[in-house]
Amino acid sequence: MNIQSKYRHLQDEKLLQDNDFRTKHDSNMASLHGLKKELDDLRFMLNDKNRDNGNLQDQIAGLRDQINRKDMEIASSKSSAAQKSDQGFSLRKEIDNLEYEAKRLHEEKAKD
Repeated sequence: MNIQSKYRHLQDEKLLQDNDFRTKHDSNMASLHGLKKELDDLRFMLNDKNRDNGNLQDQIAGLRDQINRKDMEIASSKSSAAQKSDQGFSLRKEIDNLEYEAKRLHEEKAKD
């Protein structure tokens, strides 16, 4: 009887260990499944963020191009304005000279 009771005791212990192993294994598999799903979700979010980032980079590049074009337009407008200002100054000077000449000629004619 002693051997039989030890044998039954060992069998019961083995069943308990097997059940414990299965429980731990099932728990580990559930955790593994959850972690795989979380990893897939994170990969999806990363891809989504990378796509958004790429779109934003494209928009930034477009805005930089617009800024560069506007800067060129501004520089051209400044140059044109300076040129027109110089022309205006020259015309004003020419008008003043012509008025002076006309006045002088008018005075000479009045003397004669």
